[in-house]
Order: sequence, then structure tokens, then C-alpha cells
Amino acid sequence: MDVFAASPLSANPVERAVLYKAKSQTGARGEMTFPCLPSLKGVFFQQLQELLGALAQNFTAAEWQKLETLLYQKIEQGFAASPHARVLFRFEPPDLTQGLTNGFRLALDLQVPSTADKYQRWTKTRPGALFGTYPDAKALAVLAEVTGDRPPSEISILDIGAGPGRNTLPLAAKGYAVTAIELAPVFVEQLQQNVDQANLQVEVVLGNVLSPETEVWPAHYGFVLVSEVVPHFRSYDEVRQLLCRVCDALLPGGELLVGGFAAETGYEPSALVREMAQVAWSFFLTAAEWEQIWADLPLILVEQVPVLPYEQAHVPSEHWPPTTWFESWASGRDIFPTLATPPVALQWFRWRRL
Repeated sequence: MDVFAASPLSANPVERAVLYKAKSQTGARGEMTFPCLPSLKGVFFQQLQELLGALAQNFTAAEWQKLETLLYQKIEQGFAASPHARVLFRFEPPDLTQGLTNGFRLALDLQVPSTADKYQRWTKTRPGALFGTYPDAKALAVLAEVTGDRPPSEISILDIGAGPGRNTLPLAAKGYAVTAIELAPVFVEQLQQNVDQANLQVEVVLGNVLSPETEVWPAHYGFVLVSEVVPHFRSYDEVRQLLCRVCDALLPGGELLVGGFAAETGYEPSALVREMAQVAWSFFLTAAEWEQIWADLPLILVEQVPVLPYEQAHVPSEHWPPTTWFESWASGRDIFPTLATPPVALQWFRWRRL
């Protein structure tokens, strides 16, 4: 709504002219960003309408339609490209001397950083250990059972999504033969430096485990760890692809430990919830989807336990919490920040290869 035109003063032609002059001397410019959530594209368009209306802009129906169509296209394109994509909306007057009387120059652009890009920025903006300093307590416990009385040097470990080495380094220090796969170049560089400084024997691989170009030794590993990786996935098929690759890599009797978000039994999420989960690095499957995804694979589910209570009970108190964000994230509150008990939480899934 044009507040100048709607003013009671506009009934008087003389004062209406003064109002127009005031509008010409009122300026505005700015920008807004939106996460690319297709289910909320109507909400975001309404925000733009209300913003521009509050700035006394009188668009025609055709002009509103054009802006709506372009916004919807950008949101759909962005979400398809990356869960980290955002739409940047910018507005400014084409002529500053005419204030709000000559419309706005509008722009809608996509910003599409990759996961590697996001991590690169993290290393520059977040001090300290990004993922904590202590290894996953559940991984240590499972590995102790897998090892038994054998020397660690006889157990080959595959650490998928190794990051800077929070799990890789202490496991290699115990004498295990560790292969670490990481897709973010900045973490691979850090991990290799840490390995060299500690004089450890670790095979460090830059690559995405879902890519066929990333080679993985077949029937070679006694233990595979996939920690804080699946929450970055975007589909059921990607989880399935991961499990298939790991089955090929594991020795018979070898074990797989995966950290993944799971919905509580009976909860059926909306499209909006699934979209936000991806944006919040908390991709999840329903209970039924987790049961289905491995049913025909040569795996047996040994146990499923919630990550947060297990890790809190077993990680030394001086190392808890591992980061400022971990408890909120693992509990599902990065998707549902106002819920005390979200219907989605991070779980440990432990399988044994048949």
C-alpha cells in the first residue's frame, strides 16, 4: 500500500502535491536473503510484497506476477543445486534524486556454496576444533569389541568423512591401519599435516565416498566409521549408495558404525520439514525408511542407540560438550529450535557384515 496516497491529506490537491514531494525525498535501499525452501516460496513472496508495499511501491498485477515467477524459479533452482543455497534480493532506486517516486531497481540472485566451501569458511571464522577434540565414544567401544585380543595392527579401519582427524588420529596412534576419506580440501590439508606431525601411518584420500572415482579397497576393512556424514546427504538413494559401497569394503564379520538422524516411530514428516532438515545439515530418514534401506544387504543390525545420551555418558567430562553446537544439533533442534523434544534425533546404527 502506498502510504502517501492513502493518507487523508491526499484528498486535498495542494497537500497531495506536497505529499508527492515528500515521497520523492524519501529514499530506501537494501537486501534480504532467503533459504531455498520450496515449501515456503509463497511465504517469502508475501514478505517481498509487504516490504515493497510498505515502501509505497505500486506494482501492476503483471509486475507482481513476474517477480513471483522469478523468485519461485530461483528458490527451486537453488534447492536443487545445494541445501546451502540462498536467494539474495536487492532493491534500490534507479535515481536517488527521485526517492520513492520512480520505482525500484530489483535483483534476485542465487548464492550456491558447496559443503567444501562452507567448511572453508568455518576454518576462517570459527576458532578452535570445529568438531571437538575427543573421538566418538561409541566408535571406541565398538572397535574394542571388534579388536578383541588381536593387535590393532591387524585391523584395517576406514574413516569416511574424517575431517581434520578427530577419530582418525587417535585410532592411528593406537596402531590401527587407518584409511581416511574426506571431501573438503581444507580438512584434507589439515589432516595430512596432523598425520605428518605425529608421524602416523594413515592413508589420506581426498574424495567423495559416493563418487566411483574415489577408490575403496574391496573386502579389506574390519571396521568402517561414518560419523557426521549422513546428515549432509540429500536423499534415501545416497544413504543406500553409501551402505552398498561399505558392504563391498568390509570383510565378512567386519562392523559398520553410522551416525544418522532418524525420526521417531510413527512420525511422518512434511515436505517442509524434510527441506529444512537438509538446510540444517540434519538430513534424516523415517524409522520405516531406515528399516527398509538395508534389508536386502549382507548386513545384520547389531544395535541402534541415540547418540546424544550415549556420548554424554561416555565422553570424559572435560571434553563435553564437544562443541557449542553439538547438543542442539544432535537432539534435532537445528530443525525444530522451539521444541523441547523434537521428533528427530541423531542415532548410532551398528551393523555387522555377513
